[in-house]
Formats: sequence, structure tokens, C-alpha cells
Amino acid sequence: TIYVAHTNFDISNVGMNAFLADKLNLINQDIVDYTTLSEGLGRIGELATPIMLKEYINVVKNTLQVTSLRLIGDEKKRIKKVAICGGSGASLIQQVHALNADVYITGDITYHHALDARALGLNILDVGHNVEKLSLDYLNGFLQDKVQVKLITSITDTNPYIEK
Repeated sequence: TIYVAHTNFDISNVGMNAFLADKLNLINQDIVDYTTLSEGLGRIGELATPIMLKEYINVVKNTLQVTSLRLIGDEKKRIKKVAICGGSGASLIQQVHALNADVYITGDITYHHALDARALGLNILDVGHNVEKLSLDYLNGFLQDKVQVKLITSITDTNPYIEK
């Protein structure tokens, strides 16, 4: 049997976006786009201490284990309010902007979405879709306590991009 958690894991309060927000130490977290009364896509929260975006880029790269990312916006901006959506989060740009996020961390931002974000004054860090792999051990540990079968996590690298 193969168990593939995708959208159900994305919207769960103990799922992908909660995991990533916790990993980035966001406090006072809330959901960006509610899909039920208590769950939804993306997370928004605050940093304990404001930081310049230029410095925060290094925090994000180290925390999410990426060697590069794409910046849309102004790296000289001081940030405190951070939104994140694992995977492809372009559909949440308007909601993130309406919630007054200083920076939005997600993946797969296309050219036209980048132009829209820039026009809104929304800073985005496009870390790629593949950062979701960081949650595999977490998900395995979470499920291990709930099922009576041996779990094997795939180690196949599904990232089609080669970072140079």
C-alpha cells in the first residue's frame, strides 16, 4: 500500500505548513486561507525579533536547506510578519498581501505572479517546491504512532532542478 499525503497534509493543523512555520520559529501563527472552520492552506506568523530581509534570506536558506532562492521585492525591508506555504503558493498572493505579510515564502512563483506581487509591494522568497521533503521524517513519526504497519519513507529525489 502506498500512502500519499498531499492536500490533506497541506491543510492539516499538524501538517506541512504548520511544520514549516514551526521550523522557521514563527509565533502567533494563523491560517492564511481557511478551507474548513479550523484548517486551511498556508500559515502566517511573526518573528520574535524583526530582521532585515537580506539577513532573513540566509536564515531561510539554512533552515529550509536550500542553496539558492529567488527574491521578488526589496531585500532592504525590515520584516516581522512572515507567511509561508509549502509547494506552489502563488494562489495565495492576494490573501497574504491582505494579511499585511512583510514577506511570503513559497515555491513555483511564475513570471506573471512575480509581477503581480511586485505591483502589490509584496516581498516573496521562492524557495522552490521541493522544500516539502523536509517534512518526511516528521510525517513518518506522526503516522508511526497511529498505524500498525511498517512505514518506509521514499528517498527518491523528485526535484527536477539542478542547483548550480
